[in-house]
Amino acid sequence: MGNITFSLMTRQHVTGVLKATGSRDADVLYAAKEGLLAQVKPLKIFGIWAYVTGGLSTLLIVFAFIGIPLLFFGWWVRRRATQNIDVIESTFAEYVASVSAVQAAV
Repeated sequence: MGNITFSLMTRQHVTGVLKATGSRDADVLYAAKEGLLAQVKPLKIFGIWAYVTGGLSTLLIVFAFIGIPLLFFGWWVRRRATQNIDVIESTFAEYVASVSAVQAAV
């Protein structure tokens, strides 16, 4: 399993990972994409955990000072994970389309 990353994925990073495979085979590129997604998908679960924990803590007024920041942190983590997944999926689709266009021309 790869490292879980909080950093924002860029198109350049995703394209670099796909090019680093050194292959134009769709299966190899798909495996590289799944490797990138494996770094990001746990963040969505972590965001849900922070929502639930923050919400339950906030219900107990005494722990609201912990719950409210957890709610904001959960929102931030889920937003970051969703953005990263969108970037990975769209860049992968563009890259595979460009590679298949090059293979069709050859």
